[in-house]
Amino acid sequence: MRTRHATFLAGLLAASLVLPGGAAAQETAPSLDEAANAVIQGIFDRPIRLVDGLYEGQAFVEGGAQRPRVTMARTLSLTGDFDADGRADRAIFLTHDGGGTGRFVYLALLTATGMGPENTLTVAIGDRVHVHDLSFDDGVLTVGMVGHGPADPGCCASHDMEVRVTAEDGELIARESVVRGRALPAMLDGTAWRLARFDWDAQPVDEEIEITLEVADGRVAGVAACNRYFADIVQPEDPEPLALEFEAIGVTRMACPEPRMTAEDRFLDRLAGAEAFNFEFGDLVILYATVGENGAMVLTRQE
Repeated sequence: MRTRHATFLAGLLAASLVLPGGAAAQETAPSLDEAANAVIQGIFDRPIRLVDGLYEGQAFVEGGAQRPRVTMARTLSLTGDFDADGRADRAIFLTHDGGGTGRFVYLALLTATGMGPENTLTVAIGDRVHVHDLSFDDGVLTVGMVGHGPADPGCCASHDMEVRVTAEDGELIARESVVRGRALPAMLDGTAWRLARFDWDAQPVDEEIEITLEVADGRVAGVAACNRYFADIVQPEDPEPLALEFEAIGVTRMACPEPRMTAEDRFLDRLAGAEAFNFEFGDLVILYATVGENGAMVLTRQE
């Protein structure tokens, strides 16, 4: 099962920061749309330009389908003066898929200029890691992610980790990695989410359909488009990393008009079939298996 947890894709999560000591940066950081069309350095030996958040290079073999691809994540970003130069930066994540099994994640800083956003610094974060958080405090950018512990194979990161990144002497340096423990459902405790898509490649859920998931003390609860629901998280004696199953699912019995009832049935069916979880640049991904169908629900964090 763990191999299936290794790759997902990604909504919008952004936070604003100030300079150390509380002073605001002097310029506005690039917007996400500006960042999605920036020139990026530090991934290849030459700069590349994103177009709507994507770069595709030449095919590895003439006429072949595989080619280097760099994609910008829009779901997790921060703004602030991360390199203490008095200018506002935007921190973004990029993934580089090179046609093999690797999926390399980078953190890049962009600064606004009169000629458009400038990519000042870029650093590699890891291969086939799954980022769930980005924060900034006391000059340090902290990337929270599911990464590789000492015994994890390359395919299957299974530990909750932090990578601490600092800007020093014109470089962005991943200074320290800290393993906080195995990636288990307990790391979701105290979080709240809203369903964004029923499956990874599905259309976004309509705004008028509210489906939420709140996690606390080994239980989940929320609104399932119409009724409220609740469930226990299965707690095995020797849990597998990233495994997530629910039991004792209960639902209130109010009737609602369509399409809310159909959406509710669809969500509860997938909740009952949940097998695993992971993250994709701030989003929560719940893998499920129902009769004749496997997929992944995508949920966005709620404050």
